[in-house]
Amino acid sequence: MNPIFVSSAATGPDCERDGIFYLEAASFSPSGGTHSVIAALEASPFEPDCAPASAPKKLADLGFTGDRLAQLPSWRNVVPAQLGLLQGQRVVLLEG
Repeated sequence: MNPIFVSSAATGPDCERDGIFYLEAASFSPSGGTHSVIAALEASPFEPDCAPASAPKKLADLGFTGDRLAQLPSWRNVVPAQLGLLQGQRVVLLEG
């Protein structure tokens, strides 16, 4: 079983409390092929319907403006189901 490489970004180190605003996962076959496990997912790191009118500087610097955050689903509504796809898998968390 090939490991699954996961890239994510959150507003802090505690994934129960801090919102995840980016998640992607893929595995790579020995023959060189790539298999997307979780397609690049962007979400609002805020509770449902609680995105601020203007984004915090860290998020705004990454292009997540207040208007954009208001259009994205809350991470609590989409990320848990996606993380369920990794259950029982060998996972490598990317840092950077």
